[in-house]
Amino acid sequence: ATYFVEFQVFQEELCTPELLKAHVDHLKDLHRQKKLMFCGPCEDVLHFSSLCGIKTKAVDIVSKDPFIISSVYQLGKIKEIRLATPENNFLLKK
Repeated sequence: ATYFVEFQVFQEELCTPELLKAHVDHLKDLHRQKKLMFCGPCEDVLHFSSLCGIKTKAVDIVSKDPFIISSVYQLGKIKEIRLATPENNFLLKK
């Protein structure tokens, strides 16, 4: 399954250069393991999408992010999404 995760309530004063580097290193590691599809900021929150089998694994992965551990962001909503791709005919039933 794929989960869409929101990081909320950015605490800019807690975001040090070292913490930012640790966060980016964490994202690189998740990408290398094929556990991260995409991530990035939106207008009001930072979004993070993860490929995991079950929701508890998605929570575990996100909870290890240095930004969450250090309270730079708070963990927001976690939603399962169905990816529409050419491989599944963009969810169109055959």
